[in-house]
Amino acid sequence: GMYDEATALVGEAMLNDAENNYYTILRAWILSEKMKQQGNATNFYNRVIDNCIDTNNVKSFVGFAYLALGEKEKAIQWMENVLATNIDYNGSLNYYATCFYAQTGDFDKALSCMDKALNRGYANYFDWTKNNDTNINISPLRNDPRFNELLTKYMIMFTNSN
Repeated sequence: GMYDEATALVGEAMLNDAENNYYTILRAWILSEKMKQQGNATNFYNRVIDNCIDTNNVKSFVGFAYLALGEKEKAIQWMENVLATNIDYNGSLNYYATCFYAQTGDFDKALSCMDKALNRGYANYFDWTKNNDTNINISPLRNDPRFNELLTKYMIMFTNSN
């Protein structure tokens, strides 16, 4: 509930790691969702887009910023490009794609990406079940029964392989 302090701390993190767009999108989310400062939030979402060095990097979060700004077509185009130009060795790329498509409401694509992420070993249980930070999470997907089926399938597989 101490959002003024939170944005100040995130601002310090932004200064210390200027190329990490996560801090910028986190600050935008706090300003928008918690402090109801839409104008300031819009400025930070635009900064995510403008400061991006590598738009093909999923951790540039450019598509998530486009979504927050209501530019869904640009956002989807960004994610499709990211998926087409990167190899997902450990499932993290498809985890972020799951987050993205869950936020767009396209649960079929989100679940397809989730299956790929889990299949490639992305088994961060907190991210799948609890993470609600910013709009980079899968929370809209958690109420879909297919989500629990898929998560259970892979969690049993991961548990049995250890």
